[in-house]
Amino acid sequence: ADVAMTETETGVWTSEALELKAGELFKVRADGDWAVNFGAKDGAAERDGDNITVEADGTYVVTLDLNAKTLTIAAQ
Repeated sequence: ADVAMTETETGVWTSEALELKAGELFKVRADGDWAVNFGAKDGAAERDGDNITVEADGTYVVTLDLNAKTLTIAAQ
């Protein structure tokens, strides 16, 4: 399911707190379209990159920082 992200500062997009399960996969995409999407490798945001795997059940916030070129998933 799509989850809207909010631009919290220029170039930094953050999700609301999400309940995720271990093994789930996700990516970040722009405007509900796969033409512009980001995965991550070692915390680095990669356009058209690999899916991100959730490691453990929990509540997380996802942040895409286009300035630093990072995509992070932080436990809450």
